[in-house]
Amino acid sequence: VLRPGGSLLFADMRTGRSIPALRRQLTAPGMALMEEEDITPNVLRALDLDNDRKIHLIRRRVPQPLRGLFCQFAGTQGTWIYESLSAGHTVYWRCVLRKTAPGPGDPAARCFVPGAFPAHRRSGR
Repeated sequence: VLRPGGSLLFADMRTGRSIPALRRQLTAPGMALMEEEDITPNVLRALDLDNDRKIHLIRRRVPQPLRGLFCQFAGTQGTWIYESLSAGHTVYWRCVLRKTAPGPGDPAARCFVPGAFPAHRRSGR
């Protein structure tokens, strides 16, 4: 449970056209969008820099029939994931959300009592 003022960090791969709907879904239940960024270029750069190492590990440790699945999961060059990110069909999106205090019309307001859950209390024993 996220307290009012608490932050949620979120990152996911999505089609570019699905980001507006995701943004609405994430902000509808009393969450304020503080930051957002398309980090696809950063992810592609990391995938490029780590490509040879991942392929070497997969070839050394993964049985032949499973290598394609592992390469796909790892986002190695030439896989659907990598090519979709490169072509811009898929974006890697991140955002920071902050929980807002529920307003009077919010159904959650019935359950929100400021100070009801202090971060820490000493028992004095």
